[in-house]
Amino acid sequence: MEDLLLEPELSTACLPFVVELLERLRHELAELRTEVSRLRRENLELRQQAGYWQSRHADAVRRIAALEQENAQFRGENRKLQDQLFARKSEKQSGRDRSNDLDDPSETPSPRPRGQQRGRPGPQRRDYSHLPIREQVAELPEAERVCPECGRPLSACGSEASEQIEIETTVYRRVVQRRRYQRACACPGQRTFTAPQEPKLIPKSLLGVSVWADLLLDKFASQRPTERLLEQWRLLDFDLSAGTVTDGLRRLEPLFQALVEAVIQRNRQSVYTQADETRWLVFVETKNKGSSGNCVLSLEKSGHAGHSGG
Repeated sequence: MEDLLLEPELSTACLPFVVELLERLRHELAELRTEVSRLRRENLELRQQAGYWQSRHADAVRRIAALEQENAQFRGENRKLQDQLFARKSEKQSGRDRSNDLDDPSETPSPRPRGQQRGRPGPQRRDYSHLPIREQVAELPEAERVCPECGRPLSACGSEASEQIEIETTVYRRVVQRRRYQRACACPGQRTFTAPQEPKLIPKSLLGVSVWADLLLDKFASQRPTERLLEQWRLLDFDLSAGTVTDGLRRLEPLFQALVEAVIQRNRQSVYTQADETRWLVFVETKNKGSSGNCVLSLEKSGHAGHSGG
């Protein structure tokens, strides 16, 4: 550009102004060239940064997609486990897990048939001879006690016995009539005597010992909610209030305090603390087990885990 500048014929008075203008233009041209160079460098740096962040964004998108896929897989596995635990099950479904079964199905042995196995001793028949007996006589109708051919009456010749087990649950009111006696003499003192009143488990309570025994056994031995027992009693026309049961159990609690303390003291003296009502796997010392021959802890099933002590 400097080469293209021409030197026109100027007067001597304008020459300093032109020289100053040329110097100013040259200075501005140098500044513009410097700024253009700086902008080019910044543009190059911004392009490099844009490429870097674009690659990072692509990595983040791929990572998010992988996490979403993994999350979907975990949700499916969680849903499957929830169904296995809490969904309804049918007895027709097989409980065998075939997901890792790599054997040939034709070579898989047939399952064992259900019921009594051949060659194995059968279970012993249960004995109910200790139950009380209520005899019942079944008679032929009077019209059938004759010979169907000649009409002559039949004569009794014994009986044929058959047994059935029956259960009878009865709710009744036990009314105790206490006899009163009066003196027939003229001796001084009390004139009338009455039989003593039977002691009650809870004073002034209408419920007898058998009711509370049934409640305690059903609640703590059968582990059944009390409301179910009360609903069963309502079918027998015995409508007992849940508040009455709760108040009665609160009054009976001091009677079992000595038993609770005895169970706690016994558990403290034992080697293992087993006071849970469930059948857990517990650590049991087994002699002559392990490479050193000393007593070690082995995991075994405890079939006689202690019950809750309160």
